[in-house]
Amino acid sequence: MLFAQEPDTLWTKQYGGDSIDVAYDVEELWDGGFAIVGYTKSIPLTDYDIWLLRTDSNGDTLWTRIYGGDGDEYGYSLKKTDDGGFIIAGTTNSFGAGQFDFYIVRTDSIGDTLWTRALGGVNKDYAWSVDNALDGGFVIAGETNAFPETADGMIVKFNQFGEVQWENVYGSSMRDRIFSIKQKKNGELLAA
Repeated sequence: MLFAQEPDTLWTKQYGGDSIDVAYDVEELWDGGFAIVGYTKSIPLTDYDIWLLRTDSNGDTLWTRIYGGDGDEYGYSLKKTDDGGFIIAGTTNSFGAGQFDFYIVRTDSIGDTLWTRALGGVNKDYAWSVDNALDGGFVIAGETNAFPETADGMIVKFNQFGEVQWENVYGSSMRDRIFSIKQKKNGELLAA
């Protein structure tokens, strides 16, 4: 009888401060390093903010950035972009129309903000996943609670400049969420 062997651990690292720090997504980068997104409350005198952490191939921190306003922001999904920057999907209650809204942050290669967008209705909306689109834009998936009864899944297509090209809502009479989205090479979207 054969048993699977546990893989060797190359290294482990712990990141954060003296409060709540959460990592949600990681991307391996062109130089062997990593970009990690989540949120932090370790920065003094702030609520939760999106936290982007860039490491080298050994997991040593190269730089960190935070994004947010006076309220709470949470980063849930991250993709590297063709120009070496990053696109982050999450949620905000500092900006936008409702209690929480989709919050999209586009950065350059060192984490400096190129643009941000907040999108949603009067209730709670969460952007759970992001992917690069074939045309250089981005597809964002999540859930919208803008309808008073139950949440529905939502997909939004942004162009490379952060302008909304289209948005669609998917759902039933029950609670519906989209936690992951991918654009296939033929242009179709696959959502779960």
